[in-house]
Amino acid sequence: MKWRTREGFPKNRERVAPIVEEPPTLNQAPSIIIDEKLEKAEKTLINTKSFNTLKNMRKDILIAMCNRRGLPVEGSKADLAVRLMNWRNSQNLSTGPGQAKRYFKVN
Repeated sequence: MKWRTREGFPKNRERVAPIVEEPPTLNQAPSIIIDEKLEKAEKTLINTKSFNTLKNMRKDILIAMCNRRGLPVEGSKADLAVRLMNWRNSQNLSTGPGQAKRYFKVN
């Protein structure tokens, strides 16, 4: 112990295992969306002129946006984007001329 002090090494201490948090499981992942990203996506939904803008978002964000509106969350990203665009148009939230049309029929 004296040589450790003389050489400048820290004294031996009790070793405590570090606490490691478990990574989220797949079932928890959609609920861990960062609020800022979701709010940014909400603004995009209101202001976008293109269906492709929504289709290019992450699927977990599209699912969360559909959940907020009580829309079905099954299907591909394109299906979710269509539901969101149709919801937006039914609410008259579009911000430009000629945007009150339906994009696709979803089964």
